[in-house]
Amino acid sequence: MGDTLLKTLAQGLVPPSRLGIIKWAEKHVRFPHSDRNERFTAETAPWMVEPLTELADNTNEEIVCRAAVGSSKTTAFEVVLPYIISEDPGPTMVITQTDDDTKEWAETRLRGVLRGTKPCADLIPYDKRKMRKNMYLLPHMFVALGGANISTLQSKSIRWCLGDEVWQWRPGMLDEFRGRRHDRWNARLFLVSQGGASGDDFSNAYDQTDQRIYHWHCESCNHQQPYKWTQIKWDDVWVNDEEGGEYDWDKLAATVRLECDKCGHAHADSIEVRRRLSASGCFVASNPNAKRGHVGFWWNSLCVYWIPWYKLVWQWLRAIRLRREGDEEPFWIFKQKRLAEDREENPEVDRAALSGAGYSLIDIEDPAQKFPGEVYRFCTNDKQRDHFWTCIRAWMADGSSKLLHYGRTLTFESIRELQLSYGVKDRLTTMDAQYDTPIVYQKCAEYDWTALHGGKEKGFAKWIGKSKNRKKITRFTSDLQRANLGGGKYARYMFMASDRLKDILLLLRTGGGVEWSHPDDVSESWMKQIDSEAKKEVINRTTKRTEIRWVQVKRHNHAWDCEYHQVAMAYTMGILGDFAGPEDADPDESR
Repeated sequence: MGDTLLKTLAQGLVPPSRLGIIKWAEKHVRFPHSDRNERFTAETAPWMVEPLTELADNTNEEIVCRAAVGSSKTTAFEVVLPYIISEDPGPTMVITQTDDDTKEWAETRLRGVLRGTKPCADLIPYDKRKMRKNMYLLPHMFVALGGANISTLQSKSIRWCLGDEVWQWRPGMLDEFRGRRHDRWNARLFLVSQGGASGDDFSNAYDQTDQRIYHWHCESCNHQQPYKWTQIKWDDVWVNDEEGGEYDWDKLAATVRLECDKCGHAHADSIEVRRRLSASGCFVASNPNAKRGHVGFWWNSLCVYWIPWYKLVWQWLRAIRLRREGDEEPFWIFKQKRLAEDREENPEVDRAALSGAGYSLIDIEDPAQKFPGEVYRFCTNDKQRDHFWTCIRAWMADGSSKLLHYGRTLTFESIRELQLSYGVKDRLTTMDAQYDTPIVYQKCAEYDWTALHGGKEKGFAKWIGKSKNRKKITRFTSDLQRANLGGGKYARYMFMASDRLKDILLLLRTGGGVEWSHPDDVSESWMKQIDSEAKKEVINRTTKRTEIRWVQVKRHNHAWDCEYHQVAMAYTMGILGDFAGPEDADPDESR
């Protein structure tokens, strides 16, 4: 008992180091989980030096970092925590999006870092009773861990408040986190996140800082400038020199360069050049009206020298191609994750008046006659209590389409006759199965149609490739499934990520994608029903977080439903959203 007391007292009386946080971390911190570098060095991530230095300064209140994924964001926490425990102890709280995220990080990474850092290794208890899932009880302080929720954020008085991926926190949680400091004179709030949404809590926190942006120096004229995506240039190199066809990805990659804003000097996309530019970098403040003690930092993927610029170009080109086809999500993912920029999405879109495309349904002599370039034709149906709404549209290989029919139908049999008269294949005829599901399944089994279910999912995971090349992708429609109806009968059905598919439809409707046309003599019902839904801010009942979702704004939305089902089928068949080209998954947090 006496030896333990003396040992603890001796540890508490050790004077703090005078090395400063960077030199101290270089001397002591180890990352046993890292594939890149087991030791912390300032050269590994030079953009992290100034934020960490400011964090250790007691004159600061809030340090806010907007950072690209894969740029050692989480490493900052793994440097700061050992330093706090050893050199500047005080009640500490680390908050991530969820309790599960925090638990996984603590078990797979943090514990190894703390026990691998000698000055604080002996302070980390091996007694499981002092290593709770949500708290480390140390001899001289505690470290609380948890998700961004009220139960975690309304309990303790904290000096060191560290928050990760704050853009995902529910509204109001950041203010709750701030309140944990209880006006301590030396309390610190350290927030790190990728780009979020314009006007959210994290964005507002950054706006109150001095907004220091990471700059690089041209190797020709020494001009200092921020890393901007517009400075990345490349040559469009096509397979077989066919402009507008498929890119020759390897040849295109060889042309990627970073050009100086002032002299135009082209910096080659090589690890040596990227590393030199990054090492020459510095932060430059851009907001003279910052709150006192509020310091902000912004860096994007271009300064992260281990990420080749050509891979970013590949990802960008894919996002732009999909955006033209109506899928905006990859574009905004690139902006948020790679450039650390906020998503700017206005739920109220200006929808210009629709006009016909110069063709008439009355002039079509044979409704089954195919158009030049047509590859698929879908018949989508929205079921009501005692009738249906039926839409038939022809789709071309480039994703453009022509509306051929829209109107009310009364029976399954009349839909069948209409489908056959327009030459639509059985499997490409769909029926909304949210209403009267058993009856819909029976008719789908009888006619070999496909039943559709809309939902609030953001996407459906799917594995493609084999062995080492196997990777997970997200699709907006699920794989086809079968419902056993007995007697050897099966109904084919599919789930849809409704909001995502409606996003694509909106771009087509507003002219942001390929041609999406309707005849001059389109039915009055179609014109009245097509603009029946809009994107608006709503409160998620489960998370209590504000979300932008599609909501019905007119009584009848049948044409809108039928048309987004058309988009779902075109997406499933690879007409919309298909892209041939390399795509790298978002990197894990790299050391």
